[in-house]
Amino acid sequence: MLSGQDKTFENKVTLQDNEGNEINNATSQATIKDKNLLKSVSKKNAEKVTFTIKSNPLGQQLSKDGAKLKLIDKLSDTLILDSKSIKAVDSNNNDVTNEITPSLNKDKNILEILVPSDKAITITYTTTVKAGPGQKVDFSNVAYWEGYKPSDQSSVTEEGYSYNASGSVSPGDSILLNILKQDANDLSKSLSGAEFKVVECERLDDGTFKEITSRTWSGTTEDDGTLLLGDSGERALSYNTVYKVTETIAPTGYEKENNSFYIMVPRIEKDQTDYSDYVKKCIKDSKIDKQYSSTYELTVTNHKGEITVQKEFIDAGNKKVSPVKGAYTFGLFENQNDSKPIQTASITYGEDQTDSTCKFTNLDVDAKNPKTYYVYELDDDGKPIKGSNVHTINGKEFYTSYGKNEVSNGDTVTITNQNRTKQLPSTGSSGTLCYRLAGIILMLLGSLLMLKKYKVCKNDRK
Repeated sequence: MLSGQDKTFENKVTLQDNEGNEINNATSQATIKDKNLLKSVSKKNAEKVTFTIKSNPLGQQLSKDGAKLKLIDKLSDTLILDSKSIKAVDSNNNDVTNEITPSLNKDKNILEILVPSDKAITITYTTTVKAGPGQKVDFSNVAYWEGYKPSDQSSVTEEGYSYNASGSVSPGDSILLNILKQDANDLSKSLSGAEFKVVECERLDDGTFKEITSRTWSGTTEDDGTLLLGDSGERALSYNTVYKVTETIAPTGYEKENNSFYIMVPRIEKDQTDYSDYVKKCIKDSKIDKQYSSTYELTVTNHKGEITVQKEFIDAGNKKVSPVKGAYTFGLFENQNDSKPIQTASITYGEDQTDSTCKFTNLDVDAKNPKTYYVYELDDDGKPIKGSNVHTINGKEFYTSYGKNEVSNGDTVTITNQNRTKQLPSTGSSGTLCYRLAGIILMLLGSLLMLKKYKVCKNDRK
């Protein structure tokens, strides 16, 4: 059902007499369209575009064990997600936002949402297009279930979208910077206590940035995870100016975001018809994130400790091969001899599935005394694979090996499955070798005799 493909069924009716003999029959076909994931644009308001996802509209049981399903939502790089806008309602329009778990992979601009597998849920969220007033921009948005292809009903594409300047920029001379701090693995969690530093910069002709150290701002996120900067007067932030935003202290229990963000709010100056040459260069610079509203909304996520699993497949000759379809589950153990994991993670390979990694999340962060964990793949019985023997995974037999499975926060463990190739056992005898050699010798002698006969016949003709 998760594939979203149409299914065709054939109904056959047979007419029989009193003795059960067939008199006639008729058949008819019926196609059921299984639309369990629908995606659409529900609202456009200047640079803001709101999307709607209808998950499991019929309220069917989509998983065998009732576990939550992972919905993957890929946003084009021309869209900025407003993570605070994510809402969910059920078929009776009751708020069920607390029943979904959204997370964000900001590097890939992918929103992942865990949703109930047996309930019809409608999810909405708002994005900001990365384009100024009057500029044309293409955007796309594709949703699908993990391990499955997206369908036509779950994809949105729009080319040449544009909006006018009304309501986008303010007539004043200053802007505001609103920093929102959230848990990357659960966007419903706002994080307080994160400290930031903002420095005004000048973009040089070679593409580097010169910091103006006399113009700096700093602050700490509140209980709601926000930090608002840019008061009036000397503390004001300006249009057409580059600012560097850096997290200096992470929230307690979280890893610090090590990347800095260069931001700008471009605006055409009064009595001008176009941006200045300097601003045009900044707009073209991919290192600078641009927004065109008078309040720049910057979402910065943090995560707790993580351990990454990298999955690979090799053939009998130790050459890398494509993944074998199916779900592969891994367990995180506190002790090497434990039989029950403290956490599991999985990778599902389906149609067009290329992501070969998963993560154990929400682990303790302690750089001075890092905790040691052990990672094992689980077999079909849910048991950790520790030996080098053949094990059954997804009903198939594999040899499983580990690059290094004793790990701590921030590490990556590579787990390799090797296809098992059944071979006939060797008898250890060399008795057949002499027969093979004798056959080769006879073939050579036959070839020589034929060549000799050919030469004799040729001489006789002369």
